[in-house]
Amino acid sequence: MVNHKITGNGRDVIFLHGWGGDINSFAGLCKELSKLYRCTTLDFFGHGATPHGELPLVVDDFAKSVVQLIDKYDMQNITLIAHSFGGRVAIKLAADPRIKKLILIGAAGVKKRFSLVVKLKILRYKLKKKLGLNTSKMGSKDWQKLRVEERRTFCNVIRENLTPLLKSITQPTLLIWGKKDTETPLYMAQTMNRKIRDSGLIIFEDAGHFVYIERPREVLRIIKNFLASF
Repeated sequence: MVNHKITGNGRDVIFLHGWGGDINSFAGLCKELSKLYRCTTLDFFGHGATPHGELPLVVDDFAKSVVQLIDKYDMQNITLIAHSFGGRVAIKLAADPRIKKLILIGAAGVKKRFSLVVKLKILRYKLKKKLGLNTSKMGSKDWQKLRVEERRTFCNVIRENLTPLLKSITQPTLLIWGKKDTETPLYMAQTMNRKIRDSGLIIFEDAGHFVYIERPREVLRIIKNFLASF
């Protein structure tokens, strides 16, 4: 079972952090919301105190780890608050009837549009790999630090386009985005807003990918109002 921490009492709120994050990623929001709700934070596989394991993973594996927590603590009325990669997991979990609300913050899941420069870099990497040339120095520093199975997991994750699942989401869904987000650009939020039937989108003009850290008070107020409105 993944490393996790539960604080507070009341209806359940589960926080799903982004790639490279950990149990502390939502510390500020969790501290405030745990005054009203039972809040669960966790370390996904390969993050914080939860080991990755020896086999490459897919998004469903991360979702199953959250279901294990839900089952263990018999959670029934759950809100998911998810950022970036955590949004992929939340989209998968939306099919579970115990999930009653979604809050997606700069969430991933919609297929990314790559610029010509990025496409050329990807093509160069694939060509070198096909020719059996060394690709270990290609990619970001974070990528170079990953073990082989972790790299395969990362590739599995980003290759899965979850857009087809959006139309099946029936829970009230709040989308919170920074207009300057370059990791999960605004068009992703607009796609989610268009395809998720009962969704609303709030955009912060001067914020980026970590809008909940850049504008903590405003985001907290919006989340509280959303949680109290149903």
